[in-house]
Amino acid sequence: VRGGGGGRARAGGHVGARSGAGGADDQRPQGFSWKLVDNCVEVNFGPRWLDDSVRMKTKSTLQGDKWHHIAFTSDGTQMARGMAIYIDGVKQEVEVMLDIFTGTYKTKPTLVFGGEASENLLQAQIDNTAFYVRDLSHTEIEILSVRETPQQLAMLTKLTPWQQAKLLHYYLDQVDVGGGGQLYHDLQLARHRQRLHLATVPTSMVMQENKQRRKTYLLNRGQYDAPGEEVSMGIPVALAAGQKHAMQSRLDLAKGIVGDDNPLTARVIVNRFWAQFFGRGIVASLENLGVQGDAPTHPELLDWLAADFRENDWNVKRLLRLIMTSATYQQDSVVTRKHLDVDVDNVWLSRAPRLRLQAEMIRDQALQASGLLVQRIGGTSARPYQPAGLWKEIASQAYVQGSGVELYRRSMYTFWKRTVPPPTMVTFDAASREYCVLQRSRTNTPLQALTLLNEVAFVEAARNLAQQMLQYKTDNDVDRLRWGWRQLTARYPNKYELAVLKKMLAASRTQYKTDIESAKELIAFGESMASTEFSSEELAAFTIVANLILNLDEVINRE
Repeated sequence: VRGGGGGRARAGGHVGARSGAGGADDQRPQGFSWKLVDNCVEVNFGPRWLDDSVRMKTKSTLQGDKWHHIAFTSDGTQMARGMAIYIDGVKQEVEVMLDIFTGTYKTKPTLVFGGEASENLLQAQIDNTAFYVRDLSHTEIEILSVRETPQQLAMLTKLTPWQQAKLLHYYLDQVDVGGGGQLYHDLQLARHRQRLHLATVPTSMVMQENKQRRKTYLLNRGQYDAPGEEVSMGIPVALAAGQKHAMQSRLDLAKGIVGDDNPLTARVIVNRFWAQFFGRGIVASLENLGVQGDAPTHPELLDWLAADFRENDWNVKRLLRLIMTSATYQQDSVVTRKHLDVDVDNVWLSRAPRLRLQAEMIRDQALQASGLLVQRIGGTSARPYQPAGLWKEIASQAYVQGSGVELYRRSMYTFWKRTVPPPTMVTFDAASREYCVLQRSRTNTPLQALTLLNEVAFVEAARNLAQQMLQYKTDNDVDRLRWGWRQLTARYPNKYELAVLKKMLAASRTQYKTDIESAKELIAFGESMASTEFSSEELAAFTIVANLILNLDEVINRE
């Protein structure tokens, strides 16, 4: 939240205004609060004041029995360095007591005045309180701290700079109807538009070298408190092929990694791309191409691909095109008895591989086949369907589901919390991202089948595919079934497969003709609206068949 709060208070004891849960049973205060502690202004801002918030206190104290203007601002970063406390228009030096903010300070009660349950009630006077939806500038805080009205200021013979600023602002904003006033309004509008524009600009972390480089030492027996010999930046001699490298920055290290003296980088990259296409790298141990790793099955091929990749300016598209247009990749994936006898694990690439789709691809394929997938590349993270209350116990915050196109973006844009990863992704063996992995595990579990049959995204995708099947220009159900099957498998069904689809369609029609409420409930899954062009029972019957085709395609691709 970008914004700030402020008000005028007369100190005489505890003064507080808080937005958060209250009551005698409240053991975890949260939200936003400000109060006086030993006549110093203390601010709490966050989900849990004790261990998950920004807590800061002014170093100077307020003068008792005197009116003061107190203001607090936040620039939206949820970090102490982006927040400030002002007293009578002057920015205060603060003591930061806690700077850990991971969630939101939103709470059900809107605003509570008069202190917390564990403390005394209000023993002071509050003149007014105001909240702003944006971060206020220093000048604006100074103007707000002036207590006198413009009419009162106009009667004074001597004004402070802040009083002059407030009077000038009032004159240009409310009185001057000429060129000066118009220019002032144009300036305010330009600043507003600038703020709106800056809010749309994405941010990115930037790394830079410290001006003062710290000293680094070998640690005796690995103990952090037992430094030994001082060491400097550089490539280990064993990896530098006996050559010395002037290593002064990370840029020098990057140049060394892709330099002509280091053939390892190109070999690692090529091997990993090869594993994506064939399920197994030329060197099976993707994480280890050293002496303790596996020997390459085709060492000359690996050398040639690595050299070609580097000599062609590390062109990834060219490398992928080269692999995909090769005779090895374009082989048939049918397994014969000869293949099983000679090359059971397909180490020698006697046939095309049969690979499982990864978790992200499974969802994306269902969305693509149904016509729901949003093709836009880039942008902020998306929050698709997830079970209700998934974050509540672990993350101490609520998962706010997206809407509209956000529900149908590619899975690579899904918002990911490492402590509570998306359950659909984890079900299909996606890595937890708690540590880096190069190869995912492969499992077959009943939960995977249940997810494909019941998860909202897949049921919604099946309904949209069913609508396309019903809209196919034919009066023949067989043609609709053949078209839907071909959309997912790139081939027409054989006699047995077509018979299964026809039997499923007939059984579904019989069921939903006598249970229209269940049909309406089925086609209501998801945010996208079901077509009113067809009856509920007909669309529900085809949804069941479309779901079957989607699941069969996933099984085919995962086996």
